[in-house]
Amino acid sequence: YLFYENEFVAIWCLHINKGEATSLHCHPNKKTVIILLTGEAELSFLNDTIPMKPLSRHILRPGLFHSTKAVSNDVVLLEVETPPNKEDIVRFDDKYGRKGKPIESTVTSMTSSYPFLVNRCEIGNYEITITRPGNFVDRDSVMAVLSGGLVAGDDLIVGPGDVGSMANFLRLSESFNICEGTELLTICALKP
Repeated sequence: YLFYENEFVAIWCLHINKGEATSLHCHPNKKTVIILLTGEAELSFLNDTIPMKPLSRHILRPGLFHSTKAVSNDVVLLEVETPPNKEDIVRFDDKYGRKGKPIESTVTSMTSSYPFLVNRCEIGNYEITITRPGNFVDRDSVMAVLSGGLVAGDDLIVGPGDVGSMANFLRLSESFNICEGTELLTICALKP
């Protein structure tokens, strides 16, 4: 389901049952970043497979065929898509009979377990928050740029849809300017 959206980025939350997988597909015109929140999964391409553990993240360039398979129970992941266009999909292989078909016209309803992100929510053992410059606290968190970013002169070097560690973002911000209006999604472990 749609977890967050603005004019630059759409974030989808997916729950995948053990042994099930997304279709082997690509997005010809958008970058996708997959962030695993709970469980264990495998990210497959045409020839390779990469194991994923919680907070693993992988940036997928436009046109890269990929599939995510749940190898444990309770696999929940976020897909950060730039630009937001859910219909930008080409399916190569699909065990559910959707090969060559567009995205489904219906999206699963949100539940209290997976709310639409307004400012803050919890999924699994993680707190997910929208934050602005000056409020960046947890250097160990994963971050995704929702708007703005970092610039070097007139060049945007970290922008909407880019995902990485907060420590690296803060390190880069010591040398490059943070754009006005920058917002980040941060994912950090819940405090016990």
